[in-house]
Order: sequence, then C-alpha cells, then structure tokens
Amino acid sequence: MSTTKKTYNFDKNLLLYEGEVFNEKYHGKGKLYFPNGNLEYEGEFVNNKFHGNGKLYYIDGNLRYEGEFINNKAHGTGKVYDNEGTLIYTGTFQNHTWYEGEQLNNKPHGQGKLYFVDLELAGFNDYEVIIKKLHFKNIGLRYEGSFENGKFNGEGKLYIMDYDYKINNGKRIFDCAYKIENSNFKINDNENTQLIKFEGLFKNNEFFAGECHGEGKKYDEDGLVYEGEFFAGECHGEGKKYDKTGLVYEGEFFNGKYHGNGEKYNNKILEYKGNFFDGNYHGSGIEYDKITGKIKYNGNFSNGKYEGNGKLYNNGVLSYDGAFLNNKFHGQGKYYDITTKKILYAGEFSNHKYEGKGKLYDLINDSVKCEGIFSNNKFIGNK
Repeated sequence: MSTTKKTYNFDKNLLLYEGEVFNEKYHGKGKLYFPNGNLEYEGEFVNNKFHGNGKLYYIDGNLRYEGEFINNKAHGTGKVYDNEGTLIYTGTFQNHTWYEGEQLNNKPHGQGKLYFVDLELAGFNDYEVIIKKLHFKNIGLRYEGSFENGKFNGEGKLYIMDYDYKINNGKRIFDCAYKIENSNFKINDNENTQLIKFEGLFKNNEFFAGECHGEGKKYDEDGLVYEGEFFAGECHGEGKKYDKTGLVYEGEFFNGKYHGNGEKYNNKILEYKGNFFDGNYHGSGIEYDKITGKIKYNGNFSNGKYEGNGKLYNNGVLSYDGAFLNNKFHGQGKYYDITTKKILYAGEFSNHKYEGKGKLYDLINDSVKCEGIFSNNKFIGNK
C-alpha cells in the first residue's frame, strides 16, 4: 500500500520529492524538484522511475516533454518542446528516439534523421551528488543520412549527444543543458553547434556499435580529430589526424597507428617526413627541429632511433655524415666543423667517439693533421 511522503535535502532545506511512495521508493503519482526549487517532473512513477503519463520540465520552469514513459524513457505518444516553449515534435517515441524521413514497411529506409531525447534523471540523488555527476539531459539529432531496413547504411553523420536542443534565428542549436557556476546550477547560454562524432560510411549500424569502415571523419568535443580511411573502428589506410593546433599527422595508418609513409607535425611545423612502423620512425626519413623547422636529421631510422646511414645537422648545418647505431655515431663517418663547414674528422666511430682508423684535419691549413689509429677521441699512433 502506497503512502504520501515529502523528501528533503536537509543541509540545503530543499524539497526534492512529494507524492506517493512504496517500499521507500517513488511509486504512484508524485512531483520531483530541481535544486533551485523548480518543478522537474510531475506524473506517474514505478520503483523510482518515470513510468506512465507525466510531464518533464527544464530547470527554468518551461515544459520539456509531456506524454508516456516506460522505465524513464520516452516511449509511446508524446510531445517535446525546446527551452523557449516551441513544440519540436509530437508523435510516437520508441526508447527515447523519434524519426523523420523516408520509410519502408514502417521502418527507416532511405534518407532520414533520427532524434534522441534523454529524459532520465541522475538517479534521484541529492543536490551534491547531482552536481558531482554533472548529469546532462539531452534532446538532439543523433544521426542523419542513409537508412536501410531500420539501420544506418550508407553515407551519414553520427552526433555527440551531450547537448540540448533549442532554436535560434531559425537554426537548430544544441547547448549543454546545465553548467556549474559557484556550486549552483545555471542554464548554459553558450550556443555551440551540435558536434559530429563520425561522418562517413555506415554498414548495419556498425559505427554505432563501435565499428566503422571505409572513408569517414571522426570528431570529439574539440572538433575534427581524424579524416580518412577506417577499418574495424580503427584509423586504417590513408588519413589525417588533428588536435587543437591543427594537423598533427598525414599519411598511412595501420590498426590506429602511424604505419607507412607519412608526415608528422608539431604546432603546424613539420617534425618528420618519411616512413613509420607501428607508430615509430622506421626506415628512411627526415627529422626537423620542432621549433625552428630546420632540418635535423636525414637518413635511416629503427624504432624511432637513428640507425644505419644518415646525416645529422646542427641548426640546419651539416655536422655528421655516416653510420649510426642507437642514435650515436658508429661505423664509418665524417664529422664537420659547423662554423667553417669543413671536415674535422673522417674515419671510424664507436659509441659517438673517434675509434679506429681515421684522419684528423687542420682546418686552418686545409691539411691532414694526423692519420692513424684513434681511441676515445685521441690519436694513439700511425697506421
């Protein structure tokens, strides 16, 4: 047997709920309130969930949704309003969604748009817990593009759903429903266009399930993060990767990693151009200074290190030409004086030092100063 009860947050002296309860759960007819005292929901509950007929409101008091609910979801006949009171949609809902577009056998088929309305609460928590969870209630476009037999198939766009629907100058605007300011709920007045999560080819809802194939674009809250080819949900094939500064990589990918020929950028400055393997510089490539953009190294790499033959530069001036091992001079090579650009030493190196047969040059007289055996950068005898 249900009883009538009022629930408060006693620290804040805020009324949270008034209505019928059963086994300490909201059950029957009742009203739920926002932390600012405005009505959030009025209608029927079953075991703490919206279930039956009810009305849901925005935090500023405007009506958000009225109609049927099942297990906290808009399901059945209902109406959705934006936070300025404009009716967005009236009709049938299924698991929070409604559809506008072409159909075949009562299923989305052809070009269309799928909208999503999230009417769930943060679990009837008190004020502090709701703040901590930063719960958003969303109304917005979920997908637009091609459908086949009720599924995403063909070219389409999938949208990020942490945004709220409103109309501004005839345009659809999707804003965060709430923001936190001085530990209080505030209506978020920022008018940011709804963000795209993925744009490209879909097959049987595969990207919606975490998989995407073919050409496409991927986004996050900062904007475009990748455009190019996908396979099994990963960047795979030719593509471009972005961050807040702009382009960070352009080239080939394999299973989400830089693999093959490509160019890597740092703050719009070219950092590396050449071959990659499993995300590392590997094979022939050119490395550039991250700040000045001047050439730093031209030659062979192995797992991100100088290995094999290559040329090393100091502020764009050649300083060494020869063999490397684990980022160090090792094997036959020539070491240059960067001021005169003349050869200072030619011969064998080991672990970054003159080691073995070589020649040390007199830069003033342009002649050989000594020729023979070197050890630990010192001349120890004639050949």
